[in-house]
Amino acid sequence: MARFTLGERVLGEREFSYAAFENIGQKIEFKCSECSCKNIVLLLIYRAGKPISRLLCPAGPIAKSELINNRAIREKISKSKKNEGELMVGFTSARFEMVPCHNCQKSYITIFGMDEVQMGREIVEISGIWELVSL
Repeated sequence: MARFTLGERVLGEREFSYAAFENIGQKIEFKCSECSCKNIVLLLIYRAGKPISRLLCPAGPIAKSELINNRAIREKISKSKKNEGELMVGFTSARFEMVPCHNCQKSYITIFGMDEVQMGREIVEISGIWELVSL
């Protein structure tokens, strides 16, 4: 994967509870900053996204500090060594989904977290959608 940086934020922070959604998941809409086309990201409960750590491996495509500085993720502060250094979106483990514009193919990244916060209550927290700029 090529190296990149975050460009313009096209969708801000949102929180969704899956209890109120269709069984298939949640659709998130955003407008392409290049061609103004409407795009949809479908977040399927427990099937969407990849762990954010895949982006941040030593030679990864983006720096952890950039994600933290852009308020895409935060580090979990815990007294437990087990969870030390875990990367979060709100109160959930950070995940990402790469999304191309279906019209012009401009690249975007959705950063979010999903987890069961109470028995039978799943939540999705979205820190945002950013355009990707190749380095």
